[in-house]
Formats: sequence, C-alpha cells, structure tokens
Amino acid sequence: MLNDIDISLLEFKIVNSDDTTVPYFELSNDGINSKIITSMKVNKNYFLSNDDRFIYITITAGTTPQNEIYLSQEFTEIPNSQEIFSIQSDIFIDKKYLIDEHGHLKYDFANVSFSYTHKHPGEMGVSESVRVGTFFKTKVPILDIRGGR
Repeated sequence: MLNDIDISLLEFKIVNSDDTTVPYFELSNDGINSKIITSMKVNKNYFLSNDDRFIYITITAGTTPQNEIYLSQEFTEIPNSQEIFSIQSDIFIDKKYLIDEHGHLKYDFANVSFSYTHKHPGEMGVSESVRVGTFFKTKVPILDIRGGR
C-alpha cells in the first residue's frame, strides 16, 4: 500500500514505431520513439479523500542518482473507479540526449519508474512526491538500430 492507496501493475509493455511489442527501447536515427502501455488496478482505499490522483511515468538514464538525467516524464489522472484501467504514453527521446560526441550510445539502458501522487505537474513538491510515490521501477535496455554509423 502506498500513500493510503493500493495499486497493482498488471501489464507493462513497450511498443516500437512498427507497432511491435519489444523488450527494449529502439534508438533510431532520430532518437527513441516508442509507446509504453500499462494496465493497472486500484484495489482499495481509493475513495478516502477528494484529492486528484496521478500516475507519473518517468524515464531516466544513468547508473547512480548523482549522474542520472531525466529523459521523459508523462502523467495521467487515475480514473474514478476501482476497475482495471490502461495508460498509453507516447515516448519520444531525442538522440542528442543518448549519444556522445563520437556518435556512440551513452547508456545501455533506461530507468522506467511509475509513481503515484496527488500532486499536479508544476505544483510545489511534485518531484519529491513522485520520488516517494514510486511503486514500480525497472531497467529497459536500449538497442541501437541506427543505420550507417
């Protein structure tokens, strides 16, 4: 249970630009252009207050908090129901954040995390609330599919 709410992640998949489900992010000549599709369920304690409820999907790169950089962050409001719900997030990460000055991939993987919070984007304390509200974190490999390197 997290912040008085019980959230279950039921499905997590990455879909590439060809609409194929893959276990990695593909780095093309422009960058990463993928979708993250998830299914979740709020199991109990959902109606304890009238606060808004958000799921944030954060993608970072780097192996330690000191050198970790933010690549993307998406959010969606949780529906007012205890039914299973799906979230689809379109992810685009420009290649300039992923390759070095010699054209080599800087990171072998990206960190993907899901967080629950009642904080709106831009609201004071949202970063800390997202950090504390993380309920799922995984590493996703980055596959370099650029041609002509």
